[in-house]
Amino acid sequence: MESNSAIQNTNPFSKNFLTLIFGAIILIVISSLGTYMILSSKQKQPPVAQNITPTLIATIIQEKPTVVPSEKVDEMANWKTHIYKEIGLTFKAPSDLYIKGELANNNSFILFVQNWSFDEPYPGEKAYQLYGIYQWEPSFTEKDLEKERENLDLSSIKYTTIDEYKAIQGQIRGERNRYFTAFIKDSGRFSFFTGNPTKENEQKTNQILSTFKFLE
Repeated sequence: MESNSAIQNTNPFSKNFLTLIFGAIILIVISSLGTYMILSSKQKQPPVAQNITPTLIATIIQEKPTVVPSEKVDEMANWKTHIYKEIGLTFKAPSDLYIKGELANNNSFILFVQNWSFDEPYPGEKAYQLYGIYQWEPSFTEKDLEKERENLDLSSIKYTTIDEYKAIQGQIRGERNRYFTAFIKDSGRFSFFTGNPTKENEQKTNQILSTFKFLE
């Protein structure tokens, strides 16, 4: 009886042996299935774009149009030069304006710059006129220049330079509104009045005054 039991326990097809064989087979199948899935997922990944050339990029990107800046036009390039040796003054003005300057008496000089002929009547709202007077007697000082503030609209007062001389500017309010400019040179006073003081006329006056030069 004992010898038969020993023979049964060493039988290669016993229950324990078959269990081991079956487990090994399952491990092999699972390992193979995992390897297959990993390889399949790698094959499904999209390819990396590596062959994009600069030429291809250039065809995709649209170039912005180049903006060429317009050349600045010098409005005063063709203005006519006027010289008055009596007071050592030279300035420029548009060629379509009428200019007249003369001695009024022994101590003053008057200047007219306007857009209508001196033989024609006043054109009304379309008129542009710069009237100036230079007085060298009596003597004037900076204090006299500051007194001009009393005649001006305080909100319009500003200071500038005309050929390096300090000038005061502003609006004279009243029945006849005028744009006013004054400065002192060699104890003499220059006073300028612009009738019909629109923004356009004020700008034209400032352009003309900016060309003032005094002869040595």
